Amino acid sequence: MPLDTRTLIVVSLLTAAVIGLVLLMTWSINRSMSALRYWSAAFMFYAAGLAELALRGEGPVQAWNVLGVTLLGTAHLFVLFGSRSLSGKSVPWRPGALGLAALVAAWFYFLLVEPDFSNRYAAYGLFTVATAGLSSIELFRARRDGWVSALTVLAALYGLVAAVNGVRVAYLLTVGTGHRVLDTGPTQTMQFLYANMLLVTVGICMAVVSTEHLQNELRRSATYDRLTGVFNRGAFVDLAEKEFARWRRSGGAFSILLMDIDHFKRVNDTFGHAVGDAMLAAFARRCAGHLREGDLLGRYGGEEFCALLPGANRQQAAAVAERLRRDVASMAIEHQGTVLSISVSIGVAEVDASTPDLDSMVACADTALYRAKRGGRNCVMVTEPALAV
Repeated sequence: MPLDTRTLIVVSLLTAAVIGLVLLMTWSINRSMSALRYWSAAFMFYAAGLAELALRGEGPVQAWNVLGVTLLGTAHLFVLFGSRSLSGKSVPWRPGALGLAALVAAWFYFLLVEPDFSNRYAAYGLFTVATAGLSSIELFRARRDGWVSALTVLAALYGLVAAVNGVRVAYLLTVGTGHRVLDTGPTQTMQFLYANMLLVTVGICMAVVSTEHLQNELRRSATYDRLTGVFNRGAFVDLAEKEFARWRRSGGAFSILLMDIDHFKRVNDTFGHAVGDAMLAAFARRCAGHLREGDLLGRYGGEEFCALLPGANRQQAAAVAERLRRDVASMAIEHQGTVLSISVSIGVAEVDASTPDLDSMVACADTALYRAKRGGRNCVMVTEPALAV
């Protein structure tokens, strides 16, 4: 039984508005996810476009209804903008505005110059195919947790939207239609029921994506040092304990570097914490560049960093440390016209079968680091294979 089209439009309008408000509130407590801001705006624009459609008068289509297609087109664009922002990509404002202008121009042309309902809605359908298809691609690319995730479902939904609208465009251009948007009939009932179910499903998926993003942020905050991007002390120790246990089972070489930036407190006191932070971040990046895949690097505390080198004996670890020391000594941090040099002292230790635990391993490296500091800094000191402490 066909349902009243205006009633279906109002239901879709209210659904879109509620979902938009929910996403906006979700963004207000998870502002690190900018996609929510764009998606919330998309639902609001969609609701406004449906409001124009619901309020449209009977009789010939009036030129002012171009506002409706502009609002609906903007909604599709904002979905694409949010999908791109998930991967940290820039928002394509200019191409989006040009695409929307092309849609509006086509709408005007087939409304006033050569009135044609089928071509007018085919132009809107093509715009939807392009934005939904691109959104689907961006969402697939933004996946970080494999195939089983809300992002995968969301990407598939927008792929479905692109496919359905592609079929609809082909039908409009080849067969045409005698129906109008506000006509009541089985076709309109099915279209708006499909649209309403799609709105609800997409809104739920976006909310779940937000939850997954927040969980990933919390997981990352618990694992990585926010300033330098390397493992924080807790995560580093947990991973190092596992590596140490693996080494105890399999044997082989195993070394550790304990590194301390020289005169760091003086830099903080003289030039401020912002310069000190920049120095820490730059050092961490330079240090990571000297390590192999499988090595571990963590911020051990303040200006102290620790690196674990499985499979490296003390000679190999000392060579890595010396290359790093020279590289760091060539660095320069510029601050208000002043160029600051940076150096690092490094203690190197290799463990052997008598090393009881990770703490003993770190203690040996710390002894070597202390000797490097007492020896004038900006140098590498190596201990003998670690003995039980």
